[in-house]
Formats: sequence, C-alpha cells, structure tokens
Amino acid sequence: MLWRRYAEAEFPHLRPRTQQLYAEHWDRWELFLGRDFFAEDANKGTLDQLRAALHCQGLAVGHQQRVIRDIKAVYAWAESRELLARNRLAGYRFKTAKEAERPRPAEYRRAEVERILAAFSPQRSTEWRGWAALTIAAFQGARERAILHLSWNDVDWVRGRVTWRARYDKQGREWTQPMTLAAYSALLTARRWRQRDGERGPWVFYSPWATKKCGREEPGVYGAQALWLALTKAEERAGVPHRPFRAVHGFRRGVAGDVARGSGDAWLGVQYIGDRDPDRIAEYVQQREDALNGAVAMLDRAWAVPTPEREPETVTKPSPAPEGENWASESDWGAEGWKAPEAGLEPATRRLTAGCSTS
Repeated sequence: MLWRRYAEAEFPHLRPRTQQLYAEHWDRWELFLGRDFFAEDANKGTLDQLRAALHCQGLAVGHQQRVIRDIKAVYAWAESRELLARNRLAGYRFKTAKEAERPRPAEYRRAEVERILAAFSPQRSTEWRGWAALTIAAFQGARERAILHLSWNDVDWVRGRVTWRARYDKQGREWTQPMTLAAYSALLTARRWRQRDGERGPWVFYSPWATKKCGREEPGVYGAQALWLALTKAEERAGVPHRPFRAVHGFRRGVAGDVARGSGDAWLGVQYIGDRDPDRIAEYVQQREDALNGAVAMLDRAWAVPTPEREPETVTKPSPAPEGENWASESDWGAEGWKAPEAGLEPATRRLTAGCSTS
C-alpha cells in the first residue's frame, strides 16, 4: 500500500527509466520482508539484514547502496505525507571499506578501438550492425540505448548532425551532436543494408529477429545483449583483453578522454558526449599512463634550463636495474658516484633573484 501511494504521487514527475529502477529496488524490499509487513516496524537493523541478503545474492556494493537509498527515499516521502507515525530508517548510513569499493570501469583506448572495429566485416549481414553501432559509440560517445534506438528521422544528412531523443536518453533530454566522418560512414553502411534487405521500419539498427519487445528495447530493434555478444567476440578475435563492466560504455569513456586531452579542455570532453554535470569529469577523463609519462618528461626538461652564469650539466637518468640486482655501488656509477639532478644547477628561485639583482 505504501509503495502504491508513492508511485501514484511521484511517478508522473520521474523519467520512465527512473520509475523502472525504483520499482525494481522496492521489489527486493518486498520480497525480503513480504508484502504484508508493517512498514513502521522496519528499522536500521532491518536494513542491515537486507544488505547482508543482497551481498549473499552477489550484488555489487554500489548496487546495494542504490537499493537502500531508494527504500529510504520512499520512507522519507511517507513521513513527509504523514503516512507513517515514525520513520525508523532515517539516519541510516551505508558505510563501505575502501578496499570494498569497485574501481571505475575502464575505457577503450584508441588502439584497442581500431583493433576491435577491424575484427568486424561490415560486408557481412551478421556483423554490420555490431560494427556500425560500435563505430558510433567510439566516435560520437552516445550511450548504448540511444544508439540502438536511433531512427532515420534523427539523422540530418544536410547539416551533418544526429539528434538523440529524450525518450532514450538517460538524462531525459533531447540534444543534437555534430556527426563525425566515422559515424557518417557507419550510417551509410546501415542505409545500404536497409536498401538491400528492403527494410521499411524506422530504426537504423533493425533486426529481423527482434519482432517482440525485449527488455528495454522497442520491437524490431537490434538488442543490447546481441551487441554485447558481438563486442566480446570481436575482442577475442582482436586479442583485446576483456575487462569486467567495460562493455559499450567503455567507448563513451574513451572518446571523452580523447577529446579532453586532444583539446586540453576536460570539460569539453564531457560536453561532447552530452553530459552537463562537471562532476562527471573525474569519471570520464580517466588517468592515463602515457599522460603521466609526459608529465615526467616535462619535469625532466625543466632541469635543462640554462642559468645566466653557466650552462647546465648534462644529467642522464639511469635505466632501471634488472630484478634481483643492486646498483648502489660506486663502481656502477663511475668514479665520482651518482649525483642528484640538482648538482650543478641552481633552483629557479635563486636564478630569478640573481637575474633581477641590481647590486
């Protein structure tokens, strides 16, 4: 009864996907306690028991946290409407150990993208959909559901733009994005197959087998499970390691990072993929080893700045010692021994002071 009252009042203001997630999370609560359980009898200890049960079911820590968060939201709403005399779940804190937190899903780097796409054959009727959908994901950065539900009415060939509809957008908004050459070629391939198959439906990624609604896809749309299977097979053929939770979203993360580092503007990388929250920068623009190596090279070059008094000594970084060997002896470094990089160089602050002195 409590859930029905909440759904009647709040669902008109929520996006369809949000409604679906809230309902799934509440179903877990009802299955755990029973539909006839008195809502006011639940307390913080009950949430502890639910969390233990979710852990035994194999749910990730983040998923457990979202389930409990949504349950607490329903109880807080009920308390604000005076449907509960007391909300015993208020103040419950979901705590996790640092080592229990799941790392962020990895991105696909550009070299991996090239190998994966090369593992497809767009000339084959069983592979062109996977190739075209992943090409758009890798160069436009749109989400999987938006790509699979792209219709021909959303493609502006004259202006070279693609419109992503609010109905299939996670954030529930409609936005337009310029089309890359890679996406343009993918759509041309899809149109050629549409003409060859005599397809009359609205979808770019149609499927002759998806005649019924399956999951979140509309009837006739190439399914997310089929795309995931095509991706994993392409990874295997291309020799790209399969990493958990990367999936199609890894292409979105990769293109955001490419735009951010290519332009020097991290916020532009997030904007390019249609996200408007600056807090998402840390998630999409991930740390890259080559970027850190570039920072090291930049700092190494800083030691080579000449001073007015003298040219700097040449400092060569030693190569790492082979495993199991110790290069600490003086004979390994020469007769004078190893000198720190600052030996013979003056700090920048002293050089500036010396250069500006009038004495």
